[in-house]
Amino acid sequence: MKTRVKRLLLKYRRPLIVAIHLFLCGLAYLISFILRFDLSFPQQYQKIFLETLPLLLVVKFIVLYYFRIYAGLWSYVSMQDLWQIIKANAAATVVFIIAEVFIFGLSGFPRSVFIIDFIVCAGLIGGIRFFTRFLKERSKIDLTDTQKRVLIVGAGEAGVLTLKEYRRNPYLGEVEGFIDDDPVKLHETIHGVKILGKREDSAEAQHNGDYYCHAFGKR
Repeated sequence: MKTRVKRLLLKYRRPLIVAIHLFLCGLAYLISFILRFDLSFPQQYQKIFLETLPLLLVVKFIVLYYFRIYAGLWSYVSMQDLWQIIKANAAATVVFIIAEVFIFGLSGFPRSVFIIDFIVCAGLIGGIRFFTRFLKERSKIDLTDTQKRVLIVGAGEAGVLTLKEYRRNPYLGEVEGFIDDDPVKLHETIHGVKILGKREDSAEAQHNGDYYCHAFGKR
């Protein structure tokens, strides 16, 4: 049963992703009207919402497709993906405003809805991606006492990349700190992980069997 469901999801993955995005766009638009009127929704604006919703969805569908928002794996979302989502939503807002002016006009339309919709829509689309990534990372491991504890020797670019790799694949081990000989970096933090000491400290910890040390050539 699970295999059959998985095959269906894979087969219709792209239409499903498009449908989810359009649902989030419509939801964001609705939330924007409700927020604009302090959690109420006057009847006169319900009519405006229903008249303009199809136009909004068409514009968002085209613009998000142009920016390739429907592509990419959600579980590997990055800040670059978030920036792309923000740009796509900003472009969609501009196009929607222009289309609204030419098709319906702005008479009676609450202008602040454009800004609220941009913020809410970008937040929903970006949020569902980061939430998916969070669930994927949490499902990979059951944190137990037997999990490997890791020190990363070198708090430079290579060390930061290694930290990200461990966080993407928690079953490899849990990073508990950095080691670096630069006194300026001592006791500072990188992405919430503290720089604990110098290389001789890592050698002692590894000798005692307390940690696995992931080291680089240049520190």
